[in-house]
Amino acid sequence: MEHKRVIPVLVAVLVAACIVVSVIIISRYNQTNFVPVDSVNSIVSLLESDGITVDRASVNREIVRGTVYRCESAGYGSKVAELLDVGAVKSTYVTPSGEATVLENGGIIVFGNDFSIKYAKNGNAGEGGTRSVSPFEAGIGEYSEDWAEAAKAAREFMNRGSSEFKSVGRIELDTVVQGVTKSGQDFYVTCTRTLDEVEVTGNEMLCVVRSGEVVEAEGTWNFLVPGSTYSVRMIDVPSVLFNARGDIISGAGEGTPVKIERITKCYTLLYDSESSGFFLIPCWKIDTDVAGEYVYNGINGEFCTKK
Repeated sequence: MEHKRVIPVLVAVLVAACIVVSVIIISRYNQTNFVPVDSVNSIVSLLESDGITVDRASVNREIVRGTVYRCESAGYGSKVAELLDVGAVKSTYVTPSGEATVLENGGIIVFGNDFSIKYAKNGNAGEGGTRSVSPFEAGIGEYSEDWAEAAKAAREFMNRGSSEFKSVGRIELDTVVQGVTKSGQDFYVTCTRTLDEVEVTGNEMLCVVRSGEVVEAEGTWNFLVPGSTYSVRMIDVPSVLFNARGDIISGAGEGTPVKIERITKCYTLLYDSESSGFFLIPCWKIDTDVAGEYVYNGINGEFCTKK
């Protein structure tokens, strides 16, 4: 009889202990991986007092991790030129704003120090030598089969320039076609890019496609060459919003109501002058209705760019 009484008590004690341990584990997990609700409420209220509204649901409480990609800069121009144009390099020379690479097949690519790029298959991409059409002047046209072929040609061309980087790991690096227009026999294809399905800011390219191949290209694009990667703990969204308050107020003008429409993860380029290398770092992008978009370093929360 004693055993029959003791066993239920032991089971009850064991269940209670499991519940206590589970509560402790969940509590520790939430403290480590989530921002307190009070912190979210505080930043939302603070922004509202400044005339900036944001939906609480869009303020991610989860503390996430991101990947930093370190890319090699040695021989950058030659490596990318050979991949893009599928030809051997004949010569390189310094230009006022960067470096030009001439290929044996007659193609030429001018790389700017700010990651601007001008390409011409027939060798006329000197300083200001390509067509004076800026990225995104091409709009989104109605679908047609030949336009789809032009978009495919541009996408394959741009992806080719970073194909060596993709081979070092399971990285989803892709070119996204934003629009296609036609002028005469030429198609103008506007492109942006994603890394692991996340936007890479500042990458906008206009490709001129003729007879199924890219004959000219112009814009800003950081092609990636093999390097190293490491994981980082990203700064939480409420902290980024706190840092963004002053920038948004200045961008909209004192007293102008602003609505934050989206807060999303992205990647942006960071140049390291000490090592002459560059990094793609995870960032937070804040889109507003009247004050533009703001990008903040996902590691330390510092302001990166505004558009």
